[in-house]
Amino acid sequence: MTTDGSAVAEERTVPATVPDERPWRDRKRLLWLLGLVVLLLPLGGWEGFRATGAPVFLWMGPIWILVVIPVLDWVVGEDRSNAPESAMAQLEASRYYRWCTWLYLPLQFAGLVWATWIVSTTRLGWAGFLGWAFTVGAVGGIGIANAHELGHKRDDLERHSDHHANPTRRYQTLRHFDDAPQLPSGYGLMLGLAYMPPLWRTVMDKRVLALYGGDVTKANVQPSKRAKLLAKYR
Repeated sequence: MTTDGSAVAEERTVPATVPDERPWRDRKRLLWLLGLVVLLLPLGGWEGFRATGAPVFLWMGPIWILVVIPVLDWVVGEDRSNAPESAMAQLEASRYYRWCTWLYLPLQFAGLVWATWIVSTTRLGWAGFLGWAFTVGAVGGIGIANAHELGHKRDDLERHSDHHANPTRRYQTLRHFDDAPQLPSGYGLMLGLAYMPPLWRTVMDKRVLALYGGDVTKANVQPSKRAKLLAKYR
């Protein structure tokens, strides 16, 4: 036994941590292709209708976007992970993510031509026609969003707060911030709420007020309803 404590010091010495030099990999890389699955909604609906004659299959778009996707959002939960800053240049340079966007638009236009051919050659009935219009329109609406993103200054394509704060930042490098304003659910459920304005206001008004500390004058208020809302919330 020593009297200077050197043995104890040696026992308590912690080895220096060696930095992990392995390159970062996007573990969700292949999941980006799921964006193209939306294009299959009309095809899946048409095949179901052709096999069964049931018009409900022609409503595949609204069913998936307004029901199935919100349920999946709830089951999977929120993704709060961010790529490290050291990987941003790698992500920015990758053409894979760009092709996931570029492929959508020509496939969408081809699907639109096919969908109009279906309408002109097949008796769908009024219920089937309405569902088909919603399904094809849902695919087109997402295509419009893609066109919006492709029009950004650096050709960029929801980490939506970061997207608006940094519009030239590529979609795959957008970051999650815990203190950023965020909708209570994904686009699917929020689109459904938007169809019913009273329900939308029930869900969203209190959240907007909370964001501004209860001061409704800081919010962007519709001018024709300003007096009514000020009287209600002040």
